[in-house]
Amino acid sequence: MGEVFKLNDNKHNLRVNPSFASKNIRTVHYGFQSISYLAPRIWILVHKIVKESLSLKSFKKGIKQWVPYGCPCRLCQQYVQGLGFI
Repeated sequence: MGEVFKLNDNKHNLRVNPSFASKNIRTVHYGFQSISYLAPRIWILVHKIVKESLSLKSFKKGIKQWVPYGCPCRLCQQYVQGLGFI
C-alpha cells in the first residue's frame, strides 16, 4: 500500500496540506479513475471526526455513515444513457 499511497513531501507549512501526494496523469481509465489519483481527493472530503477515530471499529462505523458530497469517483456520480457521467 505504501507504493500506491505516497506521503506528501512539503517543505513549507501550508494551511491545507493533503497528507497523500497525487501524481500527474495522462489517461482517464488509468489516471483519473485510478485509486492512487482518487484516494487523496476523497480523503480530504472525509470528516475530521472519522479520520481521528480511536479504533478501527469506530472508523468503519463512521465511514459507513459518511455521505460523500462532491466525491469525484464514478460510484458517486450519476450515469445518463447516451450522455455519460454527470
